Amino acid sequence: MKRPGFSMMELVTILIIISVLSTLAISHYRGTVERSLNQDVHHQLVLLQKGQESYRLDHPTYFASSDFNDINSTLRAFIPSNQYWNFQVFASGCVQARRNGGDNRFWSLAINSTTPAASACP
Repeated sequence: MKRPGFSMMELVTILIIISVLSTLAISHYRGTVERSLNQDVHHQLVLLQKGQESYRLDHPTYFASSDFNDINSTLRAFIPSNQYWNFQVFASGCVQARRNGGDNRFWSLAINSTTPAASACP
């Protein structure tokens, strides 16, 4: 007489299917988060660039600093504090964001440029 329940092979098969599906879901989630962070930092770099241009109208040079509070108050960018990116502005007018963490990713936006580049400021 056959006992009710699942065999060991059926349970292992279900566990394998669940682990494959969860791996796919996690990788898709991480990709979505990265795309969202990149879009967010692109908008913040444009705000900083506009702040640099505005600052330059009143001063003989562009503003240069790597202090987040100093950048926000001087350029009036009002960028919220961010755990993912460190911002820096250069006297050349270039604005840069460097990713916190292990991947050392950079985004920069030079004056008279419309799209951020995936590199450090020159």
